[in-house]
Amino acid sequence: MLSTRSESWHSLCLWTTPRNVSIRNKFDTSVGGGIFHSQIISSSSPDSSSAVDSADVVFVEDASILSSFDVLATAKPGATILLANHKKIATTVEQDFVEKLPVEFKRTLSKNHLQLTVVDFSIVDELDALSDSTKGFSADFLAQVAFWRAAMPDLGGFVVNKLLQANGNNFELLAAVLDKFVATVDEKQALKSVSVPSEWAYLEDAEEEEDSLPLPYFPSETSFFPNPRVEPASAEESAHVGVSDLAAKLAFPEAFGVSKELRPDLPVKNFVVKVQENKRLTPSEYSRNIFHIEFDITGTGLTYEIGEALGIHGRNNSEHVEEFLKFYNVDGDSLVEVTNKDDTSLYEVRSARQALADNVDFLGKPPKRFYEALAHICYRRKRKSSIREVG
Repeated sequence: MLSTRSESWHSLCLWTTPRNVSIRNKFDTSVGGGIFHSQIISSSSPDSSSAVDSADVVFVEDASILSSFDVLATAKPGATILLANHKKIATTVEQDFVEKLPVEFKRTLSKNHLQLTVVDFSIVDELDALSDSTKGFSADFLAQVAFWRAAMPDLGGFVVNKLLQANGNNFELLAAVLDKFVATVDEKQALKSVSVPSEWAYLEDAEEEEDSLPLPYFPSETSFFPNPRVEPASAEESAHVGVSDLAAKLAFPEAFGVSKELRPDLPVKNFVVKVQENKRLTPSEYSRNIFHIEFDITGTGLTYEIGEALGIHGRNNSEHVEEFLKFYNVDGDSLVEVTNKDDTSLYEVRSARQALADNVDFLGKPPKRFYEALAHICYRRKRKSSIREVG
C-alpha cells in the first residue's frame, strides 16, 4: 500500500464511521529529481477528492523533502508524523538523525503537539534475512506496519491480519512469518517514538535568512507519472582465462575458495528430482494453463513440510541446447566460467552444455547489453552497425 522506492510523503485523514476510501497521487518531477504526494481519505462522504488539510497521519519517506515542502501545515493538531531514516544509526536516533532535522520542522512539531515516529529503514537487510518469503519486500512491509500502528494504534497483534489482507493475493505468506517479522521490527526498534519537548517551540534559527519564502504545502502536479528511477544495467565484465587457470583451481581448491555445489548460482540448497506425472487440468482451448505435477523425491534427501516454500528451477530443453551448440560449432564439453548472479566477483566453472541448460536464457529476448558486448567483437562494419541499431 505504501511504496518506499522513491521520495514521497503520504497524508491520511480518518473519520469514525468510514464507508468510502479514496486515494489521490500527485507527481512533481521538478523537485528533488522527482517526488510524489499520496493522500488517502477514509470518509463517510462519497465525494472526498479535495486536498487533505487536516491529516491524521503523515508519512515522509525522505527527510530531504522537509527542505522543499511544509509537510506539517496540513497535519491536524496531535497527528502522527512518520519520518523515514535510511542511514545506519551509530549511537542513538535522537543524536544521529533527529538533531539534524530543520529547526522550523521541530518548532511546528512542538507547537501543534504532533507525535513523531522515526521509521528506521537502515535495518531492511536484517529484516530480509528473516525469511525468503519476505526477502526483497521488507521495506514495503515495514512501511505498512508503521502505517497501521499510527493509523490504528489499538490493533495490537492484529496488524498481522492487516498485512495478510493487503498482500495475501500477491504473496504466499504465512501468519507465523509475518508475526515473526513484526516481532523483529519491535525488537530492533525500527519504529522509534521520539519525544517532542515543549522547548522546541522556542527554538531559533542559527542564522536568520533574509527574505526567506514560505515553503509550499503541496507539490505542483507537473506529471501524470513518477520520474523513472531505473538504474542503467552495467555491462558485464568478461575475462579470458586459459587451461592453466582452471588447473590451478582444481589443484589448489582451498586457495581459490572452490566449492562444489549443484547450483552455486542459487542461495539455497538444491536437489535433482524427477517428474513422475505432468497432467494438464484445463482444456487446450482454455486461456489459462493449469497443470497437475507430481515429483519423485525418493533417495534425493529432499524433505518437504506443509507450509514450506518450494522453488522449482526448470532447464532449457536438451534438444534445443544441442541444436544451439551445433549451430555455433561449440564443443558442449568445453569448460567456461560464468559469473554468479548474486556476486559478480565469483565465477562458476561449467561446461558449455551445462551453462546453456541451466544459466543462459538463449531462447528469450536478449537484453540491450548483450548487443553492446556483441558489437565489440564484430569486425564487419556493416554488421556491427546493424547490431548496434538492434540494441
